[in-house]
Amino acid sequence: MHQPGSFVPQLPWKTRWPLPGPGHSFFRHAEPSAGPTASAAGSCAGGRLGTPRGVVGLPPRRRRQLPLDANRRRWPAAGRFLRRVDDRYTASVFPFLAGRSHGFGPHADAMLRGSVLDMICALHKSTSVVRTCAPRHVLRFAGREDLHAFLASPDRRWESGPFAEAARRLLVPHAAALAQLVMDFDRLVESTRRVRVHLVITHGEPHPANVMAVDGRHVLIDWDTVGLAPPERDVSLIVTADNEGIERYQQATGIALSPAVITLYRLRWYLDDLGSATRMFRNAHHDTPDTRLWRDGVSGHLDRLPEWRAALAWTHTAPGRPGLQASQAGQLRPGSPAGRSGTRRIGSGRP
Repeated sequence: MHQPGSFVPQLPWKTRWPLPGPGHSFFRHAEPSAGPTASAAGSCAGGRLGTPRGVVGLPPRRRRQLPLDANRRRWPAAGRFLRRVDDRYTASVFPFLAGRSHGFGPHADAMLRGSVLDMICALHKSTSVVRTCAPRHVLRFAGREDLHAFLASPDRRWESGPFAEAARRLLVPHAAALAQLVMDFDRLVESTRRVRVHLVITHGEPHPANVMAVDGRHVLIDWDTVGLAPPERDVSLIVTADNEGIERYQQATGIALSPAVITLYRLRWYLDDLGSATRMFRNAHHDTPDTRLWRDGVSGHLDRLPEWRAALAWTHTAPGRPGLQASQAGQLRPGSPAGRSGTRRIGSGRP
């Protein structure tokens, strides 16, 4: 149990402190100010709030319009829940939720999966509230430059830290497959461009670790990846490997989903982990619990490469094909990769 005012370590760019309050507790959240995303969110709040992140930047009146239990809380007065600390950091204050969180990984529990899917449906149907001011999510994966640098010179030794060379040696036998997977990602981005035109407000990471049971109901937490994106960005992390849940979503929202776009976002998540690991170990790092988790998880990630290559084989023969059979799209989904601490992937930046 952390004492009020004590430091709660999170990630290099994010820190949180529990704070005492009159009759209840708050979390103070501080993170580096960001560029376009923060500016877009700031405009959502009429430019009064420094550099907020996504839903964090919405005025309380707009928060109340989002039909999610997590937002039906008492918020500080408009303009007071977020402050610019300096040119780099912004601080915000949130009510502290006392509840039970869930473990990271796929939604194995059907009841929890259904509850989260219903919340995501409600969120997506509320897009009109924030369409003109919410930031747009950019479809890319972290660590791409470092991954490209490795693929250009896979035999060049890494001397950037205690796990650098061991990580490089794990990657070397898979260099050709990794290069092909990146090309497959680019092909899928291009072939689905026409079906990714409908954007909704997305949470970004609605996996179980970002769901808390509070007072007998579920709430979504960790809203710093919110942004306008195709609905498949959220749905890809909720529906099962057999795509169970797609019909429920489509009936609730009236939005048709593309199995190919679901595959694209699952692939982005997978490449994000591999790219993040490459970036971590190719650059200066230390022996810490987090870097050990990443080191231990690289091999398991690489073991899934043949599955991805088989599932994406269609992109080699039909590069312009916009769709994908549901059976193919559902073969792979993010599992429970190592290197994740709490609800965020370590070292990956914002997805």
